[in-house]
Amino acid sequence: MVLNPVRLPSECLLYTFDIFIEREAEILKPLSSCEVVEKEDVTFETEISEEDVPGEWKHKGQVLTRSPTCEIKMEGNKRFLTLKSVPLEASGEVSYTALNAVTSAVLTVKEGKPYFTTKLHDYSVTEKDELTMVCELSKPNAEVKWFKGDQQITSSKNVVIKADGKRRMLIIKKTEKANIGEYSCDCDTD
Repeated sequence: MVLNPVRLPSECLLYTFDIFIEREAEILKPLSSCEVVEKEDVTFETEISEEDVPGEWKHKGQVLTRSPTCEIKMEGNKRFLTLKSVPLEASGEVSYTALNAVTSAVLTVKEGKPYFTTKLHDYSVTEKDELTMVCELSKPNAEVKWFKGDQQITSSKNVVIKADGKRRMLIIKKTEKANIGEYSCDCDTD
């Protein structure tokens, strides 16, 4: 409240004042912590007492805005945040603030199973030349198996199976007609 004295002509003193009412909100349903596997979507939900207050979402201290990987919705008193295709490094605090009310939770992102980021393609090679088939995985320590048709391939004097970081290679040192066929690399998940 602010008092403002005003002088009137008859030497009377009149006081006027302004009243400011600060609006407050209350969290009716706090955020719950979530655990998700990387590359999955996760949705946080809270409910507040004020229907017309949009509020503000934060992830790891950064204000969030709508984007292809971040969906923010209001339905009555409910507020929703959906993070899409969550990366492993997204683990951290998620918070929602509306006026004076704050709620927060922890997002835990667990490492998912490996998947191919670059798949095999068709290869053409001249007989007796070396052929290197390459694919790439999401994780450097993922185990793979190589197949020709439904037969598993193992290393030999003419076949080298190699891993280099996330890349997996099948090298046929000296190709021949017997090498023609369909090859695949299997990481048991993709």
